[in-house]
Amino acid sequence: MVGKFQYPIRGGNLARDDGQILAQAHEQRDRELEDYLADEHGAMRWKGSWDSGQKYPPGSVVLDDGWQMVCVEPSGCTERPAPQAIGSEVYVYEGTIGSASLLARQLIVGNRYIWAEGSYLNGYRVNTVAGNSYVIYSQVGGGALKQQLILDATTTGWTEFTVSPTLVQAGTVFSVFMTIAEPAPTPTTWNGDWDYDTPPNQSSPGAGVVMHANSTPDQMWFNKTDNLTGDRTADFATLEVGDVINANGSSWAIQNITDQGATILFTVAPTVQTAPDAVYNFVFETVTPTAITYAVDTGWWPTSTYPQVKGLFSDDGIDNVVEDDNAYGVDLLVQAVTVSDQWEPVSSSAELGGGGGDAPGPWTDISLTNGWETVPGNQPAQYRKVGDEVQIRGEIRNGSLGPALCFQLPEGFRVPVNDYRSIAATDGTSQAAHAQITIDGSFRVFSSTNSDVGISCQFSVTA
Repeated sequence: MVGKFQYPIRGGNLARDDGQILAQAHEQRDRELEDYLADEHGAMRWKGSWDSGQKYPPGSVVLDDGWQMVCVEPSGCTERPAPQAIGSEVYVYEGTIGSASLLARQLIVGNRYIWAEGSYLNGYRVNTVAGNSYVIYSQVGGGALKQQLILDATTTGWTEFTVSPTLVQAGTVFSVFMTIAEPAPTPTTWNGDWDYDTPPNQSSPGAGVVMHANSTPDQMWFNKTDNLTGDRTADFATLEVGDVINANGSSWAIQNITDQGATILFTVAPTVQTAPDAVYNFVFETVTPTAITYAVDTGWWPTSTYPQVKGLFSDDGIDNVVEDDNAYGVDLLVQAVTVSDQWEPVSSSAELGGGGGDAPGPWTDISLTNGWETVPGNQPAQYRKVGDEVQIRGEIRNGSLGPALCFQLPEGFRVPVNDYRSIAATDGTSQAAHAQITIDGSFRVFSSTNSDVGISCQFSVTA
């Protein structure tokens, strides 16, 4: 359980790392919470908006200040569920950053944190050099990379991004880093046609195919024979880490190369797919190494307020990042928070968006189908976007369960890969439930009851 905690900003309590930057932390938390409830408390029971005058039995799920929380106290829950911010927000790095330069195709710099106590993550900042290109990522533990932002810098110095507060729980290990490239004015290029395929799972591509699976969006797997039966082995042999793949208006920087004989596997960034699946002309750019300037404070972390933080650096791709004691030009804005140990988060409308300080968009009513309707007197089904995060809320009933469609989100509000989210349902005896959300915007409810379903959840529109 979370435990009741306060997060002191000073005194070394941030060992550090965070999450979403972070839907990843919420996804992992959802899975662990489902197991916890199944083992100790039985199914979750949807109770609607939190009422301060009620005592909630274990397994009750309520909505409080945008947070969907589940009661985990065996004797029942009486305290307020939602996390409460205290004190002032501060940036973790408190020094005066300097700079250095290195001849490379690209650089990767960042910081890795371990959170000693829970806190809100309220934003981040990036130290840029005008003219350089940046892609910012986050990673929870050793999990998949999550792209946050693509930025072509027009200014030099810190650029701040205020986001919707995200609760980061104690013990979270979180890395935030960025690739830095100085665009080459005249790269050497070659091109060829391949059939671009995005199946659910990865498998060896046949002749003329490039595989970019939903489950591994950080990997592009080419057959060395192109779609016109040309053998491109010699061309692929010219590529190195830091070179660029272009197709259908999308670009990916190569982070690692694995030659597998008839095929070649590239680890790429950003971790996004293009659409639709089709035969595209792929243009490969061989980038000339240039002097790339990056922000760094050498040896900062061991003598700082947060000595457990580590710097991250690589001039040889994401797969070869190493830790050091330097502070690099990405930083997090955090705030102390107190949380009741009677409740655990199921989901929150507070998610970190990668859009750079975007204000929340308006709530839009959802057009329900297949018999679904809003539970009378309760929150209507709605969606909105905050940065790159889509938020869904509402209590619905009486519709056809999956695989029947519940509703469909419009373009711009869809997941980059097919995914699932934990939601809650009750028929008087309560049930756990899941929502299936697919890349065409379809939202389906899977549960043993359709009497009362709380659909509050969120996801990123970037991989």
